[in-house]
Amino acid sequence: MAKEKLSLKALPFTPSLIMSIPHLISGWITEYNDNLCWMHEDSGWVFGIKELEKGKIRRGLVKNVHDGDTIDISFGIYGIRRIRLVGVNTPELGTQGGEEAKEFVNKTCLLEVIEFDVDDDIKQYDPYCRILAVIYVNSTNLNKELLRKEYAEIMHIPPSEFKPSEWKADCTPTPIPTLSSTSTPNAWF
Repeated sequence: MAKEKLSLKALPFTPSLIMSIPHLISGWITEYNDNLCWMHEDSGWVFGIKELEKGKIRRGLVKNVHDGDTIDISFGIYGIRRIRLVGVNTPELGTQGGEEAKEFVNKTCLLEVIEFDVDDDIKQYDPYCRILAVIYVNSTNLNKELLRKEYAEIMHIPPSEFKPSEWKADCTPTPIPTLSSTSTPNAWF
């Protein structure tokens, strides 16, 4: 039986994938330590991701800040993984505010050990295979800080265990009532 030809253009680029191409071409079912899995089915090569254990806070070392809402971490036996900060959206690089958001995240967590809480109410990954999570740097919610400092806007995609509108409400100072806001001048007399 002839083996199907594997098109490298169809494969996402990752270092672990490149190192494992011989296994892919030889037709083995291959599973990686970084939570990625390739297998051959009748329809061809299929890419899948194993679900992470729910309800668990994890730790990782931030190795790279891609932009204001995406970082790369060294994550134990899983290798380098990309995390998308859930519930927030920062401007894209090259647009107004994009570089500032990236610089804030860079100063806050690059080469720091962070904790992250994966969103267990939705798929744990987005369509780009990024882990969806809230990031904590020294017990501070980075996702919330991006909203508080106005580097990001709310991006809530239900269902989600996280409520970014509540984070935003926590960031907004409560106005102090004044006479002018509670009554009209005519009512004073």
